[in-house]
Amino acid sequence: MKSPASAMRIAFRALEVNNFRSALTMLGIMIGVAAVIATAAIGSGAKQRIQQQIASIGSNTVIILPGSLTSSGMRMGTGNAVTLSESDARELPGQDQADFILIPVSTSKRKVLGI
Repeated sequence: MKSPASAMRIAFRALEVNNFRSALTMLGIMIGVAAVIATAAIGSGAKQRIQQQIASIGSNTVIILPGSLTSSGMRMGTGNAVTLSESDARELPGQDQADFILIPVSTSKRKVLGI
């Protein structure tokens, strides 16, 4: 069995003989480490941004929207279905954690242009 010193001599000799291969290996390792660091930094930044957005609306804010309608396989968007009523909103302030209720009102009209 070879000694550790002999193994080190063989390894360094291989590095000297294969300069280009050694340089490419080092470059690959540096790129890999940089990619891991960049990915971690992007993930951390995204996490902080999401936390800021959540904090900006308030930690005690809950938004309840009615469901959505589907017409001919196409989703019409959240809030189109009438699944919540005004009586639902009137019952919420009686609950322990509800301080106030905002009821958004929206309407839509269709205007037909023609002859």
